[in-house]
Amino acid sequence: MDINFSIMVLGTNFWPLNPPPHEFIIPAEIQTTYNRFQQYYQTKHSGRKLTWLWNYSKNELRTNYLNQNTTENGMMSFEELFTATSIEKDHLQQVLNILVKAKILVNEEKDQYDLNPNFKSKKIRVNPNLPIKAEVKAESKDVPKTVDADRRIVIEATIVRSHR
Repeated sequence: MDINFSIMVLGTNFWPLNPPPHEFIIPAEIQTTYNRFQQYYQTKHSGRKLTWLWNYSKNELRTNYLNQNTTENGMMSFEELFTATSIEKDHLQQVLNILVKAKILVNEEKDQYDLNPNFKSKKIRVNPNLPIKAEVKAESKDVPKTVDADRRIVIEATIVRSHR
């Protein structure tokens, strides 16, 4: 399985986005890369703090699990997935519903999820990224207010400086 991701660093003055109210548990598969970037950033920008907005992340996952002959049961319960990721339960349920609807996961038993061994797609890339309802609406209302407030402070500071 290959995991590729890119990182975008945004200044809070220009992108006033708030971190989620919970701590996301970083998967072991990306922990090394995460640590390496943290160390690199601190070396280049001493005194700055990185805030990771995992709720805005997207990823690309390449897998060949369909080509393997495995009898291993990879089924996980909703609670196991919650414990493993620490993603807010409402949000996690929406993500799982999207993956089940796309037929990437199967959910034959209540609150039990497994990779779909019969998953087929004519596309090379499958994009199940659909907007998550509650978060999209909340962010779209809050961001313009925050941007306006930040701009107002900058404008007032500029006016004060120009009158000196």
